[in-house]
Amino acid sequence: MRNFVILLLIPFIGLTLITHSSVYMTIYYNDTVIIHVYNQTQIYLPVQNYSAINSTSPFRIFGNIVILKYPNSTLSYKTLIENEIRIDEPYNITVSVIIPDSTYVTYISTLPTSVTVSNNLLNLTFYASNLTLIYTSNLTTPGNNSFYSLLLLITFALSLISTGILSFLLVRNLRRGRVEEPILVSGLDERDKLILEAISKGADSIAKISKLTGLSRATVYRRVKKLISLGYVKEIREGNKIRYEENKKE
Repeated sequence: MRNFVILLLIPFIGLTLITHSSVYMTIYYNDTVIIHVYNQTQIYLPVQNYSAINSTSPFRIFGNIVILKYPNSTLSYKTLIENEIRIDEPYNITVSVIIPDSTYVTYISTLPTSVTVSNNLLNLTFYASNLTLIYTSNLTTPGNNSFYSLLLLITFALSLISTGILSFLLVRNLRRGRVEEPILVSGLDERDKLILEAISKGADSIAKISKLTGLSRATVYRRVKKLISLGYVKEIREGNKIRYEENKKE
């Protein structure tokens, strides 16, 4: 009987593996972007000032959305980064940012999953849906550049250690049954804080939040869902209507 059930599940397991989609994006400091897409036909470009688009698949462009004819494709284009990279996707993707190790990173909204230095290039890899990275050129001596790269690697290692400690404390508190409040404060970026401030001022719908913050409704919807999952906002249903309130501690 068990073998029969396994045989019945094989087609569904195979379908799950086949339909798994992923996006790998590499952004170079010389304004080049390369995107590899697997089992997916829709791509959100991180910036709209694009040019010289090449693709292994026929495609159509609507704003910053590219619709591919074939699901497994590679797309590349030129853009104007100007030392600032912002990504706002509806789903998590793998992003590698390649910059010279002589640059100085001034702001990162999402911690990288890995940091490597090779051939005088710094590779910051992220797995996220939202990312903000701002950097400037650092015209110092090679010795100082190497020191900065080492410092960035140490900072990344300390961030991982801090995340591990927070995860341990969270698990311990869960076992003791006394988790009092969300601890992922560092997970909020400027847009999240802007939306949270709008809700605290009485904007209780997606439309009102969008009007008050100037963000698109799609962006507001995704960010509100994130704030709900982190415990900063609560969703209240009244009949066919939904409104949002700040989840204040009692």
